[in-house]
Amino acid sequence: MRTAVFAVLALAACVPSEPIVTAYNGDSVTISQVNFAGEGNRSAVSDAAGKTICVDGGKSDAVYASSRYEGGMLHHLYLCR
Repeated sequence: MRTAVFAVLALAACVPSEPIVTAYNGDSVTISQVNFAGEGNRSAVSDAAGKTICVDGGKSDAVYASSRYEGGMLHHLYLCR
């Protein structure tokens, strides 16, 4: 039983975190994800989240600019254009 619980918890840790909007100013948006074991790398999901926020703010697109790692989180910066 103990092994089964450990296996389930280990597999759950491998699930990528959902992107979270942590900053937006109309011209740029920061999308953050937990990066426990490299699962928060930039992906189509984070790109789509950046574009959605920029389009909702009246811009036509989001362009990836950079990523930075801080405190267990990976932050992706997108410029709205």
